[in-house]
Amino acid sequence: MNDAKPLHSNAAFVRLWTSGSRRVYAYILTLVTNRSDAEDLLQGVSASPEMPGRARSVLRQGQEWKLLSGLAEFRFDRDARVTVEGPASFRIAGSQQIDLDRGTLVANVPPRPAGFTVHTPAATAIDLGTQFGVVLGSDGAPEFHVLQGQIRTLSPHLESEVLETNQASRYSLNGQVRQTIPAERDAFNGCLRLAAGIVDFQGKARFSARPIDALDGAGHARSDIIHVFLERQDCRLPRDLPVLSVDDGVPSPADEPTRTVLPAGTDVDVYFAHLQVDRSATLKCQMTLSRPVAGVVIEPDALDATDDLFALPDFPYLPPDRKISNRGAVYAPGSTSKTQDRLWVSADRRSITLQFEAQPNDVDQVRIVVPRPRVVRTGHA
Repeated sequence: MNDAKPLHSNAAFVRLWTSGSRRVYAYILTLVTNRSDAEDLLQGVSASPEMPGRARSVLRQGQEWKLLSGLAEFRFDRDARVTVEGPASFRIAGSQQIDLDRGTLVANVPPRPAGFTVHTPAATAIDLGTQFGVVLGSDGAPEFHVLQGQIRTLSPHLESEVLETNQASRYSLNGQVRQTIPAERDAFNGCLRLAAGIVDFQGKARFSARPIDALDGAGHARSDIIHVFLERQDCRLPRDLPVLSVDDGVPSPADEPTRTVLPAGTDVDVYFAHLQVDRSATLKCQMTLSRPVAGVVIEPDALDATDDLFALPDFPYLPPDRKISNRGAVYAPGSTSKTQDRLWVSADRRSITLQFEAQPNDVDQVRIVVPRPRVVRTGHA
């Protein structure tokens, strides 16, 4: 999906109605595709050229919908978030249920209320407060993978089974046979990436849904790629956060980077880009996000000062067995020096480009800070 485009943003919800109570069951948060016929990607939804990012069509509860390709993310009325990867067909059955007939999805469900359900023709998964994935191929046999937490699976022919983190099972087409299989997080990488708010990658970068997966047996990240992960999601800042406001487009010369401050109480997502190399190298990537970038944290002292807010306890930000001269990035707007890293954003601030001039004794690191809108729940039309 190298040319993926977000067609619907967080501010452009599409309502799903019941025919009777007109209750809002779910919203489309993001629709991503590299197809030129994007208006027909999700059958029944079309983008209005006069009102970019909005949808003309009304989705009705219980009607079958087909996602021809790409990815779509939904937020349900009771806060569950579901990301679907096409080709897929599904129905919104209620504020706590989606019926999947084909395709791949990931459900992110808050601890309360539990009970979100993914129903397939052969078997059903009921959330117990978790993140889980479902794969339903063309043969109709479903697989359930628990990425975090617990789910209960059941079919009309077998006793229910509780699956926990990193456990998975596959049901036969008729639901009469259940088989334990290895849990495969990589099968859901596209859904997990979009659920994290990352629309697309280009260049030498990899998204890791679990940062620890980026490490080898010695605890080192691969040295030929920029690792990006969602460090914190929906984090409310307990204090003011100074960030560097990276320039739009190609950087113009300036003596000092532009600085801004995000006030305490701002809700943010924080992404972390991490690179350590065995030999000198230039690595570049572009990351497209579902919301605009406010700024970055790149200076060693600033990274150290924000570790208490954002750092993950199980990720070795600095390898203990190596002598590290610097962490962060060496950045000057407009610089073309081969010893300085470069960062810039697109005009709409949704795409950020990182170019690291990496050295063996350095760890190139950048925190990318993206404010989140406050969600106003409507409940009813």
